[in-house]
Amino acid sequence: MKYIRLKESDVQLSAITAGAWAIGPYGLSGLDPKSAIEAMRIAYDLDVTTIDTAPCYGLGYSEEVV
Repeated sequence: MKYIRLKESDVQLSAITAGAWAIGPYGLSGLDPKSAIEAMRIAYDLDVTTIDTAPCYGLGYSEEVV
């Protein structure tokens, strides 16, 4: 996995990021928590260390699952 350092910091992010917008009943896909957690575990096993989430994803439910 390639990692990218945030400018002017020591923080490194994986070049590939897992997106969490679809987790929960309000996401476009309605991805259930069990499937979402399994997907994040697989991504982590592949050295993905960055997950994109926001309070509006699933009306906050996505962040709870992450």
